[in-house]
Amino acid sequence: MGSLSFLLLFVGIFVSAPAAQAVNVDVVTKYITTEVTTLEQDESFQLIGYLCGQMKDNGINVTVVLNNNPYWIAVVGVVKFYVVDAANKTAKDALCTNVDKQGVPHAGCFVPSWPSTGDLFVKGQNGPVDAVSFSLDAELVPKTDKKNWKQSPESDQLEYSVSYPEGGIYKSDPAVTTIYLTEVILLSAAQKLPRLSEAYLKFTFCPTPVTGTRYTVTSTVFGSDGESSWVQYICDKSPCEPSDTTNMVAHDGRQLPSNTVNTPSGRWTTLYATVVCWGGPFDPATKAFVGHFNFNAIIGS
Repeated sequence: MGSLSFLLLFVGIFVSAPAAQAVNVDVVTKYITTEVTTLEQDESFQLIGYLCGQMKDNGINVTVVLNNNPYWIAVVGVVKFYVVDAANKTAKDALCTNVDKQGVPHAGCFVPSWPSTGDLFVKGQNGPVDAVSFSLDAELVPKTDKKNWKQSPESDQLEYSVSYPEGGIYKSDPAVTTIYLTEVILLSAAQKLPRLSEAYLKFTFCPTPVTGTRYTVTSTVFGSDGESSWVQYICDKSPCEPSDTTNMVAHDGRQLPSNTVNTPSGRWTTLYATVVCWGGPFDPATKAFVGHFNFNAIIGS
């Protein structure tokens, strides 16, 4: 192909490409352990996730991974737990439990509708086996997504018999291992975005005793196709416009395959991210360069 023909084709691609667009992208909020927890025999524990009142009427899916016992074989060591929405609530107030009607513990349970603006408390006890290690993932499920849930037949049972300490598990009890969960924001799947188009994301963070009242937020947008580049802007108010720095708290305007920004230390609650695509693989169907990206954000002390 001659240089002139190539130039005309190249120009034609841009002339026929669709105009830049903007899309809203839903995020997934998770509360996770960031360290492996190892329990002694019959040790009680509680994990706390701060929800900033954002959970009411939504669902939450709680899953525990036994690192050395993926099949949950009782003689190897299992944990029994229940979920409540206040520190002083006990097993009788459980919103869900990982113990079925036969008293057998499983990997998780879920709450179809969070009843209050209270925080997440996962309270439980190790069995009669020493050195049981686990990690936990609690995912918020918007009420609009409930129709897509597939309920596990062995979970969400409130008729169970678990031997918990009298009066339940309290933070003030020195014998209880307390773990503060870390909030993470991510996408459920990679999102596509045409070149020079913008994606808008919104998410909420909460302070914890670990982070203190002032903390940072680190967010990363990265291409999942190997051919795209991205910039991002973080704001504490909407709209989050690249051309208007009024609401902006952090940004990186360089076009990078993986673009990370860090907010200064502050009390950040609701934050807004604008992600801009600066290129990607050419899509013959739409005659546009389309990038595919993932995103995550995490709170730090």
